[in-house]
Amino acid sequence: MVDNPNANDCTTSPVLPSSSSSSSSSSSSSSSSSSSSSTTTQSLDLHSPICIIGTGIAGLITAHVLLRDGFTSVTLISRDASVGGTWARGRVYEGLFTNNVHGEYRYSALPMPTPPLAAQTGGLLSGAALTDYFEAFSARFLGGPSPPSPAHDQPSHPGTEPLKETEAEQDTPKAHFLMCTEVLDVRRVAVGDWRVTVRDIPPTDANATDSNTEGQENKGEERVLRFARIVLASGGNSTPHIPSALSPHAALDSGFLSHLPTNHDIGEDNRGGRNRSRKTTTLVCHSSQIASQLPTILSLVPPTAEGEEAEIVIVGGGKSAQDICTRLAKENRKVTMVYSATDAFLASPKPLPDFIRKSRLLSVLTPYPSHPMTSRLERFLHTTTLGSALVHRFWSWLQDTAHTSLNIPPHHPLRASHSLFWSIRVTDSGAARPDNFATAALTPASEGGKIQIVFPRRVVGYYSEANGTNENGSGPESGCEGGLVLDDDTKLRAKVVVLATGYKSSWAPILSRETQATLGLAAYPLPAATAAKLKAPWEELKVLQAGSAYRPAAAVYTDNVDSAATDPSLNLGSTLSSSAATLSDLVPDATGKEESTQQEEQTTWVKAIYRGLVPAKNILNRDFAIAGTLFSGNMTYSNEVAAHWISSYFRFDRMHLPCTVTEAVEHAEARAVWMQMRFPEALRWANESACTSADLFTHEMEQTDGAVIPLTNAAPRQRKRNPIWNFETVYFEIEDEIFEVIKKDLLVPGSFFVDMFELPVGSQQVEGNDANNPIPLYEIKASHFSAFLPELSPWVPNGVRLEKQDEATRLGVLRLANMWRFPQIRKRAISLLQSIKNKDSVEKIRLGKEYQVQDWLLKGYNEIIQKNEMKYGDLEKHPYNFDKTLANKILYLQAFSPHRCTDCRFTCRGRSTSQTDLDSMVRELLHDEIAQAVHVSN
Repeated sequence: MVDNPNANDCTTSPVLPSSSSSSSSSSSSSSSSSSSSSTTTQSLDLHSPICIIGTGIAGLITAHVLLRDGFTSVTLISRDASVGGTWARGRVYEGLFTNNVHGEYRYSALPMPTPPLAAQTGGLLSGAALTDYFEAFSARFLGGPSPPSPAHDQPSHPGTEPLKETEAEQDTPKAHFLMCTEVLDVRRVAVGDWRVTVRDIPPTDANATDSNTEGQENKGEERVLRFARIVLASGGNSTPHIPSALSPHAALDSGFLSHLPTNHDIGEDNRGGRNRSRKTTTLVCHSSQIASQLPTILSLVPPTAEGEEAEIVIVGGGKSAQDICTRLAKENRKVTMVYSATDAFLASPKPLPDFIRKSRLLSVLTPYPSHPMTSRLERFLHTTTLGSALVHRFWSWLQDTAHTSLNIPPHHPLRASHSLFWSIRVTDSGAARPDNFATAALTPASEGGKIQIVFPRRVVGYYSEANGTNENGSGPESGCEGGLVLDDDTKLRAKVVVLATGYKSSWAPILSRETQATLGLAAYPLPAATAAKLKAPWEELKVLQAGSAYRPAAAVYTDNVDSAATDPSLNLGSTLSSSAATLSDLVPDATGKEESTQQEEQTTWVKAIYRGLVPAKNILNRDFAIAGTLFSGNMTYSNEVAAHWISSYFRFDRMHLPCTVTEAVEHAEARAVWMQMRFPEALRWANESACTSADLFTHEMEQTDGAVIPLTNAAPRQRKRNPIWNFETVYFEIEDEIFEVIKKDLLVPGSFFVDMFELPVGSQQVEGNDANNPIPLYEIKASHFSAFLPELSPWVPNGVRLEKQDEATRLGVLRLANMWRFPQIRKRAISLLQSIKNKDSVEKIRLGKEYQVQDWLLKGYNEIIQKNEMKYGDLEKHPYNFDKTLANKILYLQAFSPHRCTDCRFTCRGRSTSQTDLDSMVRELLHDEIAQAVHVSN
């Protein structure tokens, strides 16, 4: 991240809440307009209404944080009938799974129940589980709507039912929900004075993923609501992108459809005058509609018998396309899948442990825009030729491991996935499962396989073989045959076409060009000199330069297409071409943009959005924010941190913000240029409402750590750090070596560090906050501390566990555990020091005293007691050196030893005792000596 050094010194002070308030969402807070380049005059009113457009992951958590931080009037608007956004109840179907595993899709306020068979699958989450979770969160914390009745066909997951509210939750105001409500326009009259035009829609249309639905007569009257602040959380998966050649109107004009769908005309403006009353025999729908259209699909296409051709074609190779194919295959329907490349994915033979999956390993192995790199390891990995080669080798190995885990043959089209390193769309499949897409796609038709892959091809249009037309002359007779035309003129017969072609921006339908220009959301070209200057700091990153050899996305698939075409075991469609395909051929332009000229491709286009959260042009007004567009591998975590940032921004808290719009624009431009360098191809597929900042594997370092730093409030609010995601580090210096340690690992209850970090800090720079001012630790060996760290944090990179250390190192770790009061590490070190039992009695006593181990002391004393012919004078000499009192006690106990000879000089009178009794006597008689030596509980 290229921050202006002066920006961090410019903080804006909070403004006291005004006395006026408005509790209705239809009222507005009065404010005076100001230029976007000057300091805003808008005052803070915690009762002024806030509008959040969208009830998905980002919308829900933003509402929760705003309410907790004192705002009293928060309204959420959604065209859906239930909360969840992408995971709303009406969009989820059986067999739909997320791209993430358990623990990566939860809010800090509500634990998520572990999914069934998590140990075997790695915790892969179903869409139904997320639906239940978000509805439970909304109902408990926001007063959201109850699940509709009847419920969907998926059973509720245990643990997601709304729990009884705590007293604090009961005192927190609830949000106001406007469900089944369509947003038509958002515009600003003045700073802090917004108008949102909405209308009600029927519940049957609520889950449609486009605002252009038919049945306008069933919709409610338009009305205008007034708000003081807007949070745009409409998401990037709500407005389908459909290429014009594949639209329902194109299908109608070609004769493939006899009429437009009666419920939804997806992706295009409405065109009346068509015959909509006839029963359809063919269907074109978008993947976002599969939940509602599944009954229609199953009725149009009966179960497929052996030898019959597939009548369902899925266009696309992404995660949604794969889930739909798997679902239909389970319904005994044959499916043909046409794609050029699939999404990258992670998979392993068995679930990876949490200390790998939930660590920052992938973040360290991914460059991020912090200049210069913060550690020597990162500088080596990303700025040197050798380090770059290691990084790319690792990512290639990770991708190969995923393919191998799913038993994908070397030349199969499923290997034609985009590069993990260069992608922003990555599916975490967890452990390999027998019911996943890869297994179904690899099953030959002769063995009951239902999925056929046509690769590498692109669909260019529809065809129809009807002899007649309907009464309007616009389409085929019922029962005609038709299908899709591919880019090699091959025809695929189909009754149902599902377009898994992605999504376009959800902002365009609700934000006019004028509003976007006013806010600063419009894209603009950077001057060549400016673009070159912004790229300069990253030119030293060898990992991006060397990546040109690894960059070919779908071309990662082997060039041996001839081998794939002639291999009957790969279950490929007959349209597989043996001609080599270039990257431009294999990767379709999913954004719908026209082909750029060479000059346009060399132009750097950017959107100046500060931190992906606020348009830089509008940053001083504090009345508009964007949520849900931080593209990361942990969406809920990133969005929750972003919600706190937005709340502080709206509250006028003291924050390290740019002092001027110019500084904010420069920061945003630098970040936009970085994104284009880091993901040169992948960003072609990401629409603006889905991705304003892409840090897939570095979200902890950039999107969250970087967002938390500016939150330096003058009057700190009562906030509790989430212990699950606390990665604050502290620096130590030992023997001229710097160690960076996660602070929470040191805060074991009762440890020395708990007391140390609770000490008040003065005005001077605090030791340990950075590598230039570490905490010095004296009289400690760096090798011992290095061995101590893996016991403290098992996932420490390159850490050597104590089992593999020598005796001296184990004793060093034991000393540190004693000194810093880490009982578990102490216990483990003692258990591994079995070599002590082979030492002589004097050495046992010495080590027992030095390392405060009672068992070693007792064994040493017992061995001396059980020795024969021990004389008083011997115990006072080397090597024993006992004082007179201890020597007398030893000789006295010797008389009771079961190993004592019967003709000793003592008058034993036949007294003898068992070893157990002797041990008790030793503990009792030598209690003072042992207690003086041992201060740590054993």
